[in-house]
Amino acid sequence: MDEHTLRVLEFDKVRTMLLRFCGSSLGRGEVERLGPDKDPDQIKMCLEETTQMRRLLTETERLPFAGLRDITGPLEQIHRQGRPPEPEVFRDIYGVLVVARDFIRLFGALAAETYPRLRTLGEQLYDLHGLYDLIDLYIDARNVIRTESSERLSSIRRAIEQCEVRIRQRVERYLQNKTVRKALMEPRFALRDGRCVLPVRLEHKGSVQGILHDTSHSGSTVYIEPTELVQLGNELSERMAEEEKEETRLLWELTLQVRDEETQIHHNLEILARIELTWAKACMADTYDMVAPQMTDDRALSITQGCHPLLLDMDGPAVPLSLRVGEDFDTLVVTGPNTGGKTVAVKTTGLIALMAHCGMHVPAATPTVIPYLSGIWADIGDEQSIEQSLSTFSAHVSRIIAILKHADAKSLVLMDEFGSGTDPAEGAALAEAILDKLAERSAAVIVTTHIGDLKSYAYSRARAENASMEFDVASLKPTYRLSIGQPGASNAITIAARLGIDSEVTGVARTLLERDVSEATDLIHQMQESRSAIENDREATAKARKEITKLKKEQERLVREVRTKEKMLSDEAERMIDEIFNSAIDSIAAPLNQLKAGPAAVADQAQRLETKLREQFDHTPLARRRQELISGLHKNDYVYVPRFGKALRVTRVDKKRRRLHLTADNLPVEVDFDDVSAVPPGQ
Repeated sequence: MDEHTLRVLEFDKVRTMLLRFCGSSLGRGEVERLGPDKDPDQIKMCLEETTQMRRLLTETERLPFAGLRDITGPLEQIHRQGRPPEPEVFRDIYGVLVVARDFIRLFGALAAETYPRLRTLGEQLYDLHGLYDLIDLYIDARNVIRTESSERLSSIRRAIEQCEVRIRQRVERYLQNKTVRKALMEPRFALRDGRCVLPVRLEHKGSVQGILHDTSHSGSTVYIEPTELVQLGNELSERMAEEEKEETRLLWELTLQVRDEETQIHHNLEILARIELTWAKACMADTYDMVAPQMTDDRALSITQGCHPLLLDMDGPAVPLSLRVGEDFDTLVVTGPNTGGKTVAVKTTGLIALMAHCGMHVPAATPTVIPYLSGIWADIGDEQSIEQSLSTFSAHVSRIIAILKHADAKSLVLMDEFGSGTDPAEGAALAEAILDKLAERSAAVIVTTHIGDLKSYAYSRARAENASMEFDVASLKPTYRLSIGQPGASNAITIAARLGIDSEVTGVARTLLERDVSEATDLIHQMQESRSAIENDREATAKARKEITKLKKEQERLVREVRTKEKMLSDEAERMIDEIFNSAIDSIAAPLNQLKAGPAAVADQAQRLETKLREQFDHTPLARRRQELISGLHKNDYVYVPRFGKALRVTRVDKKRRRLHLTADNLPVEVDFDDVSAVPPGQ
């Protein structure tokens, strides 16, 4: 999108609002780079991510962003020659990798049908557990290399501790010497360049034999390492050098591991930045009760009760803006007095369109429809340039040249104070020619103007419409409401009269005005009546369409309820049939068993009766479904057992005995085929 447009519409202030909801340097950097996209698929995807993230807000107030930061700079350090990065650099990398791991787990646990885009973001992250485990193994949370990182480091540090203990013991014995204590500025030792020294008064420096390492600023104290500590000091220095060498080796090992995973780390940074940006969008939308715009491939733009984003923090409600263009007209000419809200209306339209193309929810009501735009072009305000020695008119012309060069049928063009800065008659003629050229391109155009001749422009063009910002003449205050279908008046004479200008002067002014515009006024009044009638019909049609949609949805809801009840009744009937057959078989099971134990003829008849009953039972709907379930069961599948009230795992299927062997809380359970059913959804 055009950088000039972003500047004059003050999109940077929208970014500033969004920054409030970012906690990390990574997310803030992504917000500062945020700009509108032209790719419909990308815009749709970003909007879906914002909507799903906002839905997630209802389930959790926090996401695992702790530890997230922009580590692009630290990653660059791993390529610097000479020495590896410091431990804190690796802990920063560790923090980012842990955040990636946490988001993989969080988004992976979300329902796929409710959060498909967030799950996709989680799937795009790499879980580099080998690397962050290694970093945590080597470096602790205080940015100190752990002693247990290597056996050699552990051995060296033990030697250092032992050496320090011997030095401390030697010093303590040394300090017990009365002659030495008398020579000291204070009875303690200090460290200079890793060496243990004593603070000796200058006048007593001969009392302590050793190496002079330093002198105080005042010169009254000298720091001497006693001779008997020199050997121990040398040993300590050697051990500390060995420690530094081993620590450097371990840091190089981490450096090489990070280099191996560098591509995946950079990829994770991109995804995590997108996640935090989406979180900020969702939080901002939720805070200001914004709505998801409906994006469309059509040309029609429609804003319902929109609000300028910068007015959202103001005390008291802002007057909402409802505006449309690109459906029954392509050019909207907005007129009205100064301070009436025309510029705010144009900026509100532009910012809402920009926010939608950034995948953001917008400060408006539903339905707000925004077309996918190839460009948004704006010429707003007094852009006089001292540096370029351009007048206001010249600056506007330069901007319009750029607009005419790029605008097409997928463009939104916004022009404020159109035709101003020059002779009104010439300005009007030039403005009409420019609007005609943009109309040839089928661009959606919204212009504000004070030029009276442009009020009649819309009445002579098929795809143009007038609009006005309403003004309360009685109170001399604007209402900030946009009225489509009629031009506005500047009310200059009326306002002047109410402010006290002589009535004779205002009377002459009215006469001159009426003489110049009487014919045009009559035409405008006639057209206004026609336009008002058309607008009323359009609103009635929209209201009727909305009511029809509401009734259709209610009808669909009732149908769903009926079908649900029908399914419930059917299932209940099948369960009752199942229970009746089971009860019948159970009630005659004992007599049948007795008969089967009798004479052969009686036993055969009893067996045939039992088989016939079983066949009848197996043909009930519920029994058929159960049979289908049993025939497809395998080991480790799950079935639902009503008497236990939960799903159990199958360990064996005994089709000959019609029995299932299951596991319940690690205990074996055996049930009949007739005692189980399919696992209900969600269990």
